[in-house]
Amino acid sequence: MAAVNDAYDVLKDEKSRRQYDMRSNGNPFAGGGGFNPNAANNPFYEQFFYSNPRQVFREMAHLTFEESAFGCQRLFTLNTTKSCPKCKGHGTKSGNPPEACPHCQGQGFTLNGFFMSPCQYCGGAGFFIKDPCHQCNGSGQVPDPSKITIDIPPGVENGTVLNFSTKKGDTVSVVCKVQDDPLLKRDGRDLHVTVPISIKTAILGGVVQIPTLKGLVNKRVSPGTQPNFVEKLNMGGIPPNGNLYIHYKIILPKSLSRKDKKNLEKMDEKYMKSTNDFWNSNLKSFQNRVCSYQKK
Repeated sequence: MAAVNDAYDVLKDEKSRRQYDMRSNGNPFAGGGGFNPNAANNPFYEQFFYSNPRQVFREMAHLTFEESAFGCQRLFTLNTTKSCPKCKGHGTKSGNPPEACPHCQGQGFTLNGFFMSPCQYCGGAGFFIKDPCHQCNGSGQVPDPSKITIDIPPGVENGTVLNFSTKKGDTVSVVCKVQDDPLLKRDGRDLHVTVPISIKTAILGGVVQIPTLKGLVNKRVSPGTQPNFVEKLNMGGIPPNGNLYIHYKIILPKSLSRKDKKNLEKMDEKYMKSTNDFWNSNLKSFQNRVCSYQKK
């Protein structure tokens, strides 16, 4: 059971798993007959041990609302590496290949029945570096930063993850962090905007400016617009099929003059009479219906 746990600990670690894949070519049962790094006729030595392994770089792209909607470009500097010129990628001070571990024959793993575990003598490396290179500290790699320009496509959302490949075969995973817009709120490809209008505009109608992805547009408000009325503007959201939803918010005055109050009371009596009659009659009907069900 301990061997299984040791093997799992190695395979769940990205670096250890890559070392294992290099040595066994992905075969968990590649036993004692594995290739020896010291073998002069081994054509896989340079490929598996000291070629630049493919890497995954994780970057964050901070985008404005407009950049996320229309697309943009971002330049990233990647912490890539190259083979150490001092030791030619071997990690040794002499520049010669390191000695293979005699206990695992360069595999880095030993088998106990059908279970594998990291070699306890070489720590899973498969070889020993007794005198490491001072320039790369025995890693065989030195920093070689590279730059990549990435095209962020239109319509990305907050949290979108984009994967790109470099010319060297490395993977760049970009997480998009989108800044909120103070006016336009996004829901998938749909956009929502809350437009304040006055009582006069709500009653008589009028024209208001609406922010859209095409800029400010004039929108006609229909007479008699009710509070919290929502109007749909087809294809006004994120392309290709997003819509824009306009939420009208009627702004009520916080204070009125005595004259304004009297005028409002007169208007209220005139225009709310039919509504109040409907409301009050239904309130009485509702009370009569539920009265018999109420506990006394």
